[in-house]
Amino acid sequence: HPARLARLAERMGIPFLRGKFKPNPDVYRRALAQFGVEAKQAIMIGDQLFTDVLGANRAGIESVWLVPMARKEFIGTKVSRMGERLLSRHFKKRLRRKPGGPSSQ
Repeated sequence: HPARLARLAERMGIPFLRGKFKPNPDVYRRALAQFGVEAKQAIMIGDQLFTDVLGANRAGIESVWLVPMARKEFIGTKVSRMGERLLSRHFKKRLRRKPGGPSSQ
């Protein structure tokens, strides 16, 4: 929904990048350039592992993966969430087995 996002950004007085979309790392690099910051000075906060987190990390930007706030989502996002849940379970299991992981404290 780029047109809708562009209108929202304009009303809020914030920049909007057109063209490529997440998770393409060029999107993040263009944003860094637009704000005049380096990757190490930025952080991406998002609720989608395969777009927000993956794209930012591929551009060298640290990221924070949040729990989604919205319950109603586009069908493509719902499919992506299934993969996120599988990966999340996998990594939680690995962390539990790792010395210093969550269950070792």
